[in-house]
Amino acid sequence: MSVVVKPDVAQKQADEDKGKGAEPGGAQPGAGTEGSGTGVKESGGPVTGQPVTPALPTGFFGSVDLDPDRLGREAGRIAEEVLQHLSTLTNAEVKVTLEIQANVPEGVTEELQRVVTENCETLKFKSHGFDKD
Repeated sequence: MSVVVKPDVAQKQADEDKGKGAEPGGAQPGAGTEGSGTGVKESGGPVTGQPVTPALPTGFFGSVDLDPDRLGREAGRIAEEVLQHLSTLTNAEVKVTLEIQANVPEGVTEELQRVVTENCETLKFKSHGFDKD
């Protein structure tokens, strides 16, 4: 649960509570358990004066189409402008996957199939192959 506390509103509430005999920190007398560390009154409201940190995202995903004629340049920009920032985060596990799809209406020769297949194996592709439609 996340709660945003505006300092001026919290101060106003704290001042009002002091006038009503509330305990410091905005808690009502007898409310909550001392030392519970929940930062929440028994009534469910936030304890004023304590900053609340919003939950931060813990993952990122992205997908982009690259121009095969500019692959090196575009991949380099992605590495500099996205991957570099993510990989510098403490305990970040960054994974990059390159997917290739080719449609050749005239068909791919057996020689080219052999070359591409051998290169994929040498480069340790997880999966690769040619389809016959």
